[in-house]
Amino acid sequence: MIPRVKILNKTSLEPDSLTIAANVEHICGLGCTRVNEIINALENSESLEELDGVPAEHQKLILTELKAIMAVYETTEDENGTNT
Repeated sequence: MIPRVKILNKTSLEPDSLTIAANVEHICGLGCTRVNEIINALENSESLEELDGVPAEHQKLILTELKAIMAVYETTEDENGTNT
């Protein structure tokens, strides 16, 4: 028997998840350098224009997502020995 997988789309996500996903998508669109700056700022509890008005608990989730995304790039760099 093949297990069922629930496919999520924007209409099936909770409103908070949409907000977090939208913020992550926007930040990623700013480029890797800015994403890394935002990660560092969030880790140091600095305020950011990009996340003005976003609750602290959402900022923590956004930080987790951004770090996971950037880890993919770091893994690629390590495997290839080059920057991507």
